[in-house]
Amino acid sequence: GRLLALLLICLVRAVVGFLGGVAGTTLVSLLEPGDAALPALVDLITAFGVAALIITVWCAVGACLAMVFRSTAWAIGLGLLYALAVESIVGLLPLAGRVGEIVSEALIGNNTAALVVAATPQSSSTFGGPAVDIAAEQAVAVLLAYVVVTVGVATVVFVRRDIAT
Repeated sequence: GRLLALLLICLVRAVVGFLGGVAGTTLVSLLEPGDAALPALVDLITAFGVAALIITVWCAVGACLAMVFRSTAWAIGLGLLYALAVESIVGLLPLAGRVGEIVSEALIGNNTAALVVAATPQSSSTFGGPAVDIAAEQAVAVLLAYVVVTVGVATVVFVRRDIAT
């Protein structure tokens, strides 16, 4: 029940983000001269799926941390530490060979960047490309694996904690 509610919140967040983007784009297109054509429906659906997956991954990681540490503050702090510091530091480590490649391909940030660039190729000029070359299918698989593992850990901790207390 709770996990489905979190998934629904993630989807609502993606919809709200897209509605904000549409409102902003419409406003800019009204103020700027030029063609204001909408993107293809397939592109919109793909972009929505990417956004929803990325939001769901971070939500699942946060929910897992909150469940494990029994604290929203710890979950927010550790999630920010991971996102802003750990991934950057790991990206700077001189990990060579296959180990470095595996570690780089397992980071959430690299996979989300690869997925965004795959969904919107023109974004790599402004967004910056991912640190490593990751196929879109592999990025989706890695991000879904993060969701499954973190939701699994959160569920096990929740069930064990309810039985124990």
